Amino acid sequence: MRYDATRAALLHPEGQATLFSPGQNWSIEGVCAECSRLAYVRFETDDRNKAALTEAIACAGLGEPGFFSDPGTGTQAYTAIDTQGSRAFVVFRGTQPDDPSDIGTDAQAVLVDWQAQGKVHLGFRDALHSVWGPISEWLLGSTGLETWVTGHSLGAALATLAAALLPGSRLVNFGSPRVGNDVFASQFEGRFVKRYVDCCDLVTRLPPAFLGYVHVPGMMYIDRNGKVQPQATEALIEADTAIARREYLINESWRFGNAGVRDFADHSPVNYVSGVLQDRT
Repeated sequence: MRYDATRAALLHPEGQATLFSPGQNWSIEGVCAECSRLAYVRFETDDRNKAALTEAIACAGLGEPGFFSDPGTGTQAYTAIDTQGSRAFVVFRGTQPDDPSDIGTDAQAVLVDWQAQGKVHLGFRDALHSVWGPISEWLLGSTGLETWVTGHSLGAALATLAAALLPGSRLVNFGSPRVGNDVFASQFEGRFVKRYVDCCDLVTRLPPAFLGYVHVPGMMYIDRNGKVQPQATEALIEADTAIARREYLINESWRFGNAGVRDFADHSPVNYVSGVLQDRT
């Protein structure tokens, strides 16, 4: 799977057909990555999109999804149970650049009290609350199943908050911004968390740390060649991203239709899918 530097992959990830196909043997993290990309399919607009998403995730062994959308906050998510009846998935959609509600949510970067512990991003908190009632009702019907919570970008932030409300759940997110302060992040210590960061991805550096934000643990760094480095040091990341930016300027930034810098291109959901699968060239 070739690294995708196009603006289309970044701005309209739903435009590419599903990467799932029957009979695949993907890792659970790979399934979460592609499900997170498919969350951008605008299922709230018409039944055709709902059917397309349903058909896509069926190829990964997931059953009929539940759909959740709040037009006031522009928040969307879907849920599904695997056909073996052992796992429940909660998948949140990320920021859509043409949706002012999403941009407004991202911009509300004031830290406010979180109902469990610590402080979190105001916009993320309110966006989650707008859909959490019906999602939590759906989860009551999947009691006893292994719950996986996932999402990309804004969806990753919402997944993190949802996982904080579900102490027994497993969190896998992609390109997540920082969500809360150190007290909030500390509750994830010792839990199953995989927070994937694709090389230069700008969003993973927002909101800035000087505002009091801290990432949750569990970083899985994807280097410039698409290899996951679970124990990446700051020195390794600094050296790797410097080379990645230089190579991108030479090889990709000047091409028509590509993102201008790697800091944007690395945020594309499809590049997380290929990186998590360690199948990127």
